[in-house]
Amino acid sequence: MASLDAPRWRRRPTLLLLAVLLAAVWYYGLVIGPRAAVPLLPPHTLTQNLDHLRKHVQTPQFTYAQRMIRAKPFVGERPDLTVVDDEPLFPDAETLDKTGAKIDKPAGGSIRSRAQFPLLPPLELLVPESPKVNTSIISFGVATPVARLKESSAQFVHWLNGSEAPMYIVSPPDDKTVQMQSYMRDLGIDAKIETSRVRYPLAYFSLIKRLYETRQPHTKWLALIDDDTFLPSLPTLVEHLTTTYNAEKQTMVSAMSDNVEQIQTWGVQAFGGGGIFVSIPLAARLTQPEIWDKCIDHAKGRSQGDQIISRCLNTFTDIRPMFDAGLHQMDILGLGETPSGYFESGRRMLTVHHWRTWFKVDIPQSIQVSKACGSEGLFQRWAFPRSNMVLSNGYSIAEYPKGLNEIDFAAVEKTWQGEEAKFLHKIGPLRNPVGRDKISYRLVASEVVDKWYVRQTYLYKGDKLVGEEQEMDEVLELLWLL
Repeated sequence: MASLDAPRWRRRPTLLLLAVLLAAVWYYGLVIGPRAAVPLLPPHTLTQNLDHLRKHVQTPQFTYAQRMIRAKPFVGERPDLTVVDDEPLFPDAETLDKTGAKIDKPAGGSIRSRAQFPLLPPLELLVPESPKVNTSIISFGVATPVARLKESSAQFVHWLNGSEAPMYIVSPPDDKTVQMQSYMRDLGIDAKIETSRVRYPLAYFSLIKRLYETRQPHTKWLALIDDDTFLPSLPTLVEHLTTTYNAEKQTMVSAMSDNVEQIQTWGVQAFGGGGIFVSIPLAARLTQPEIWDKCIDHAKGRSQGDQIISRCLNTFTDIRPMFDAGLHQMDILGLGETPSGYFESGRRMLTVHHWRTWFKVDIPQSIQVSKACGSEGLFQRWAFPRSNMVLSNGYSIAEYPKGLNEIDFAAVEKTWQGEEAKFLHKIGPLRNPVGRDKISYRLVASEVVDKWYVRQTYLYKGDKLVGEEQEMDEVLELLWLL
């Protein structure tokens, strides 16, 4: 029997248990509850937040569906395609008018009411963690006018901000050089801009010597890229170079053009837009006066910087570049759907070139989702058989009304101009465009909302008549929880 002098909590254990339960309920309501509840917005609040769609939706009515996603990190290889069998990507779509009101069509007529969206629980998708690597082993070089740097800064921030990799930039003289360097430093980019009146091809080639002269003891690779070269994940690139190639030897790793016509024009050479990576031992050899001076003299009349590098290597050394399939030059042209097959392939891309020159992909919009899923989840691909949909994260959602079983997702859908044979050496296997048997919702907006989630807006533009009526625009939105 308990002593009368025992503390109250020993005499009444149920009171202690009750206190613990009340504390847990309080903690959940104050700390955990709001964080979980805020993204699951009440339907009337969600309806009011559809104003951001006005600039994208053009038809009087449109369909709308939404889903929340939580990225779950894992350690391992990134698959080209992950199949999610157990649930659809979206609930049934609702039809709205441009005010955000729901269109109901009961017997006896049409009425308007505030939309009550069916909300499925947040979808959990597996995303690989970035490898833990030392990014300072690469030093980057770019030759470009100062005026173009601001256009490139958003994508530079994605893969350089917070890294230990420096960037050396050579530009023609410009009054805004100091201002631009300060701007890039404020963005977290370790950039050094040097001005030169040397013509662009020679300035590009000279980056090898400048990067070599400014190397640090831990520098292993000198990387030459263009201002429209995008790296989805710098840690993945570093890990790939480290595990695949020997930086202690005289080594050059580069992109090969994916278009045979470019190879016929320029020859079998390193293509700089996809990236050229020079080991320190090779840079030491190339910058010796007996080789460097000859290469500079040999460069006269050459119109491309990467052409000068390749001619220098081939003419004055016995070293040849190793072409890496993960470095993407992307010499592709066409109209409308030009790059969609590439970006919907699910393949891991170490570099992406020409995204704002030969074709248009809004990389600054695409990369926003990495704030929620990390850089490895960008352009990752998931298939949802119950919805007949495939999500290519940050690029598109493709719906296949006839089902997914007949699609060879291991092959890249060829959506650009040119004969298939001109691209097989780099991109193959290829498959024919699906055409009208595929409905493409393209990413048109992406932004962080209220510090809770990244909202991706994917839009299908109604472009044909259904009977006598204009086809409606269709909107799908993903809310990636932060």
